[in-house]
Amino acid sequence: RTSIATVAFRTAARNAAAVFAAAAVVCIGALCAGAPAARAAVVLPPGFELQPVIVNIFEPGRPVAFAELPDGRHLILERNLANIRLHPVGGAVAPVIHTVASVGIADERGLLGIAIDPGWPSRPYVYLQYTHTDLTVRILRMTALGDLSLPTSTTLSLVAPYQVISDMPDTQSIHNGGTLRFGTDGMLYSSLGDDANECNAQNLGILAGKILRLDVSSLPAGAGGPPAKSVITPAGNPFLGPGDNGKLVWVWGLRNPFRFTIDSATNDLFIADVGLITYEEIDRVPFPGGAGQNLGWPHREGFFDPGLGLTCGDSNTFTDPVYTFPHAGAAAVVGGPCYRVGGGAHAFGAAYEGAVLVSEFYSGWLRWIVDTGSGWQAATLDPGQPNATDWATGLTYIADFQLGSDGAIYLTQLIPYAGSPSGLYRIVPRPASSAELAASGPSSVRAAPNPASLATGTRVTWPDGAGGARSLRIVDAAGRIVRTMSLPTGARGADGALWNLRDDGGAPVSSGMYVIAIRGESGETVEGKVLVVR
Repeated sequence: RTSIATVAFRTAARNAAAVFAAAAVVCIGALCAGAPAARAAVVLPPGFELQPVIVNIFEPGRPVAFAELPDGRHLILERNLANIRLHPVGGAVAPVIHTVASVGIADERGLLGIAIDPGWPSRPYVYLQYTHTDLTVRILRMTALGDLSLPTSTTLSLVAPYQVISDMPDTQSIHNGGTLRFGTDGMLYSSLGDDANECNAQNLGILAGKILRLDVSSLPAGAGGPPAKSVITPAGNPFLGPGDNGKLVWVWGLRNPFRFTIDSATNDLFIADVGLITYEEIDRVPFPGGAGQNLGWPHREGFFDPGLGLTCGDSNTFTDPVYTFPHAGAAAVVGGPCYRVGGGAHAFGAAYEGAVLVSEFYSGWLRWIVDTGSGWQAATLDPGQPNATDWATGLTYIADFQLGSDGAIYLTQLIPYAGSPSGLYRIVPRPASSAELAASGPSSVRAAPNPASLATGTRVTWPDGAGGARSLRIVDAAGRIVRTMSLPTGARGADGALWNLRDDGGAPVSSGMYVIAIRGESGETVEGKVLVVR
């Protein structure tokens, strides 16, 4: 029996939810018309630094999401203007190459998600998720023409729009979700919020409050669509209905999964679901056994019932999150990648293997959570991080985190600050400066000839460590990385690597002293220096 006090509590909770939606969570889409004049300084562990990739060109567009092409270029979405910008490797510009038509812009609406077909360049397709002016959420495929595999080129156009899905509800201007990712299984995954109707999340027939799994491999080339949903329904999806909508659902029971990631080693999903008032959560969906999980909304927020008094789906079986954190007031969890240490020039150390990035949009901390064997917990992965829980602080208003092919963590800062413009940034291990190197004693990395000229270049050799060398970086006297070179597995220090004294864009470097940093697969770094003369 429900008491008057219980009814009053539930009514108050729902009223608070409405206020939160109108004031706080809306900010993660609109995302706040104004911006604070200042913020706390970004604090990272001493061995890492935040570098701008392309900034200062995104107002009032608001860069909300991005995708890396196989050649290292980035496509960046401007949420407010529905623009797609192309940033070439090492470039100082990111021109608009396409503007998506009929994008609805209000509150959390806009151009929200992007993914690149894993078959690129033979399948030169770009997939977009956005809110349409007809009050639907849509997934659109565009065909790329131009330089499909030239890292320094901005010659790329997007043509032949093909509507993959065009009827997902957007009756309310909040809770749209907005992430597109391809899994290692080749399927396209899409996140959808509950459209500010809590019971949508417990109704398999409504494409809201869900993660969808779609097979886009057999869609015809060119413009057109939408296809019958049976055409994009993959084998292995957990539900037989109701109707064609239910067959597309991978997991359900979500409130607003604005960002999720897919583990490149396991195809597990890690979903950041924005909470109501009390808890933010990270849900893990193991592949393939987690298919069909009901993640509990609106009967669970974190591990608890938020007391909304709803009966939709209340007899269903719910799966708990793997990580939560409490909050009071405006908060929005943003999930980043599950880190896998590869051979990229900016790869983090072995301690980060399998750790999952978690951040909070407003307060700006960044945490790595790890599976301890008895549950997922925030971990201290670097003794120099700001505190035992937070690996970094001051990274407010970050809308998307992804692992780059070079091993760096890339991120979009949506809203600018005084002295900190919006745009695309990356977090990389910081090589020692020339001054630090000089103070550290004799070098273990050698360059010959040294001094070196363009006519000769220089061969870099290093001592062979137990872990093996994975990357070589050249840093100028101002601390800027001018050249990164991945080293093949098993590269021997005695054989070395040749640097032609050119930067990543192919231009000759200026005269001066340069630091050479050799990074091993376990994260250790050995360094030397070379004098370039012109």
